Amino acid sequence: MSDWTDETIDWYAENFGDDPTVFAMLDVVPVPGTAAVLDVGCGTGSALRALVGRTTGALAGVDPFARMIGHAERLTKAAGLGARIDFSVAPAEALGMPDTGFDVVLALNAIHHWADINAGLAEAFRVLRPGGVLAIGGEKFGVDALGRAQDYTAELAQAGFVPGDATRSSDLFYQLSHKAPK
Repeated sequence: MSDWTDETIDWYAENFGDDPTVFAMLDVVPVPGTAAVLDVGCGTGSALRALVGRTTGALAGVDPFARMIGHAERLTKAAGLGARIDFSVAPAEALGMPDTGFDVVLALNAIHHWADINAGLAEAFRVLRPGGVLAIGGEKFGVDALGRAQDYTAELAQAGFVPGDATRSSDLFYQLSHKAPK
């Protein structure tokens, strides 16, 4: 995470702010029509803007960088959706969101940037309602790129999640996990 400077954030926002893998992920994530959705590591907010027509529930995004949130807010306002999506600066490990406040938590092209995956997953579990879905995924990277495989099964189980669907294709991976109903 420390490699992100104002310059790299601007470069990312310009070149990858509307990354196609984000939209491909949204095709596999179950988002009920009234779902409250939190995007952890929301970047430019493109996933949340795409969800505006799919749910009437609250939409919120967090990113650890104020400059990235600035891009998200600017693009969302330009799309006429400023009143619909709330953005805030927060890392995955300390979301600053209420317990059980969301039906869906997204971590699209983001989890490999988290400083502490276990703490981030514990936070995702905390903010999800019972029966809620955590969607991890996005662009598929090899071990050479990330230093580890993109399989978070052990960490998800440690955080209390129940396994759901998972897939790995040539260019996309995802893991859907659930918070068990009480």
